[in-house]
Amino acid sequence: MALSISPAGIAVRAQDAAKPAVRVAAVLVVEPEVDTALGIEVSPGEQIPPRSFLRIRGLPQAAKLSDGHVISPGVWAVPLTALGTLRMRAPLASSGRAELSLALVTVDGGVISETRTSLVVAPAWLLATQNQQGALPPQAAVAPPAAAPSPPPAQATAPPPAAPPSFAALPPPAVKAAPKVERAPPPPTPPPAVKAPPAPAPPAASPAPAAATEPPSPRALSGADLARAEDMFRRGETFLAQSNVAAARQFYRRAADMGLAQAALRLGATFDPAEIPLLRATGLAADPNEARSWYERARQLGAPEATSRLSRLANP
Repeated sequence: MALSISPAGIAVRAQDAAKPAVRVAAVLVVEPEVDTALGIEVSPGEQIPPRSFLRIRGLPQAAKLSDGHVISPGVWAVPLTALGTLRMRAPLASSGRAELSLALVTVDGGVISETRTSLVVAPAWLLATQNQQGALPPQAAVAPPAAAPSPPPAQATAPPPAAPPSFAALPPPAVKAAPKVERAPPPPTPPPAVKAPPAPAPPAASPAPAAATEPPSPRALSGADLARAEDMFRRGETFLAQSNVAAARQFYRRAADMGLAQAALRLGATFDPAEIPLLRATGLAADPNEARSWYERARQLGAPEATSRLSRLANP
C-alpha cells in the first residue's frame, strides 16, 4: 500500500515546528533571600502574537519576581521583554519543593505553549551537605570490613593460657629464695627513706595544668571559607533582628561549625539568660547548658569573651 503525503500535511508540520515554545530547566534551584535568575526563554519570537505574556503558576505566595505582577496567590504574569533579566527572591519560610506551570498566553487568555518545571528553595550549603552525605554511605559501608581484622585479640588471648603453666613450675624455687632474703636483716637501713622529703618537688610541676587551661589556638580559615562563614553569620544577624530565632540559630551554627569563633559566641548568647535581654529579639528561650556548650566552642576557637561568660554561667 503506497503512502502519500499531501503538500497541506507538510505545511501543517512546518507550522507546528515554528510554533513558539517555552523553555526552562527541568529543576530550578533558588537559595532563600538571594536574587536568582530563572533562565526562561520563549522562541521563536517572530511567531509570538503581540501583547502576549508568560503566566507562571505554583510559586510560593511569599516569593517575589523582579518584574511582572500578581494575578492571584501564587500566579504571576510576566512581560516577555523581561524574561532575559527575570529574577526570583524567596524567603526562608518558603523552603521546599514546588511544581511550576509556565504558559505563553495571548492577550485574550489563549494558551499558545505550556511547560512544567520543579522549583527547589533551599540554602546552598544545605544542598552541598546533602550531596556530601550522599557520597559518604559507600565509604561508611567499606569502613566496617576494616574493623574485621579483630582476630588479633583472639591471638593475644591464646598465649596467656600457655604462660600460666610455665609460671606454675617457678613458685617452688621462689619460695626457697625467700628464706635467704629473710637472713639479710642487717642492712634494714630505713634512714634512706628520710630522703623522701624531696618529694615536694612534684608541686613545682603543677604549672602543667595551667597550660592545659589555655585555650587552644583557633583554626585558621582560608579566604573562601572565611568569606562563607562571615556571610552565614551576617544572615544569622538579619534573621535575629527579625526575631526569626530558628533561622538565625541555623546560620550561626553553620558558621560556627566552619570555625568562626564570633558565630559560636553569638549562638551561645541566644541561650544565655544574661545575654538574651540584650539581643532585643522575641522568642529566645534560655538554656544554660546549651549556652555553656557553645561558649566552650567559642573559647576553643579563640574568642576571648567566652572565658568570662563561662565563669558567669558557673557563678550566676
